Amino acid sequence: LERTSIPELNGKVEVDGNSKDVFVLDATEDGVCIAGAEIPVGDVVLVCFEHPQMSPEISLYAKSVWASNLGKEKKSGLSFLHTNKVLFKEDLTSFSELVGMARSAN
Repeated sequence: LERTSIPELNGKVEVDGNSKDVFVLDATEDGVCIAGAEIPVGDVVLVCFEHPQMSPEISLYAKSVWASNLGKEKKSGLSFLHTNKVLFKEDLTSFSELVGMARSAN
């Protein structure tokens, strides 16, 4: 899938009961690359997104598939879980629409 930059897409991840602010570097319909938190590979987190064109907030579960801590910026690649298709169908659809809008604007 094509990675797409989505300006102004910010979020929070729940890691070990703690909430961390992150921002999205790029996204596909199946996942995101985030900066601001290094999520250990294999960990499952709840990620919540906020964007000026979205209401309400989008929440999805994702699994860390890679993590980087090079330099000062912590980054992680998160793949959305298939259970989102059942539990968070509307959120997943809204996120896919947001990616589509950003892709067509570029």
